[in-house]
Amino acid sequence: MFDFIILTLATYGISMLLTATDGLGHVFMRLRNKYPNSALQCVYCTSVWVVVPLFIVYQLGSSSWLVPFGVIGAIFIIKDLE
Repeated sequence: MFDFIILTLATYGISMLLTATDGLGHVFMRLRNKYPNSALQCVYCTSVWVVVPLFIVYQLGSSSWLVPFGVIGAIFIIKDLE
C-alpha cells in the first residue's frame, strides 16, 4: 500500500512539475511553449503518460528513487489545500 501511495504522489509531482512550474532555467516553460497544443497543458493528460514509465521502473524493483518525487507530489497537494 505504501508503494502505491508513493507511486501516486510521484506521478502527480512529476506531472505538476511539467505542467505548472517553470523549472530550473525555465526548461518546462520552454517545453510547454514549444508544444502549445500538447498534453503538457493538462496535468491529468500528462499524468497518464508519466505513470507508465514510473510503473515500469517500479515493477523492475528500483522504486527507491521515486520517494523524492512522491514528496514533491505531497508538497503540491498541501499547497493546493491552502
